[in-house]
Amino acid sequence: MRLGVQRRHIYLAPPEGLDRYWFVQQFNRNDIYPMFGFPEPAGMQMAARLADGELVVGMIRLVANRARIGFVLMFPPGGDVEFWEFGYAITSPKYRDAYAAINAMDAMAHYMFDHVKVPLCGGRTRDDNAAAEAIPRRLGYRQIRTAEHGGHTYRIYTLDPAGWARRKARLESGELMRPSAGGAALVVLPAPPFHPVLQPPPAGGAESP
Repeated sequence: MRLGVQRRHIYLAPPEGLDRYWFVQQFNRNDIYPMFGFPEPAGMQMAARLADGELVVGMIRLVANRARIGFVLMFPPGGDVEFWEFGYAITSPKYRDAYAAINAMDAMAHYMFDHVKVPLCGGRTRDDNAAAEAIPRRLGYRQIRTAEHGGHTYRIYTLDPAGWARRKARLESGELMRPSAGGAALVVLPAPPFHPVLQPPPAGGAESP
């Protein structure tokens, strides 16, 4: 990522400093790498792909205290995968809930569709991960096929720009009914240090007294 994106209680920010080392180490955890389809620890492989600029990576942080609670990444199209592929992990069990996952995926979709201008995004869910299965459906992804890998069945989902436009319209409608601290459904944080917006600007651009 080259921008930060805030969505309600979380924001995504490009990896900085030791974030890169931390991200690579997650793929040596036995509760992380199998869920990404790797048969063995993949830290070295992911380090090489990150260094080559192949991956789009965002750290998931809490708006309230900037704590890092996970990551979202996008794998580029290749082989039999025709889309940019989502992957995410909420690595801190305390914050592992659907709200963090949904907000993080919406933030990354905004970045990929509205800023990078990719033609198609997608993802896959494993047959033994019921919690993850609900996420793409709620976000408007469409199942296009299934695939077998490593003894598991994966459901393959995609979202195109039109689908994202519909999803974003729902987010913006929800923002009007229930405003967030950032003052918009999706807030771009354009430059380091990518600090989140803690309150909306005053109406009309007037300065606070």
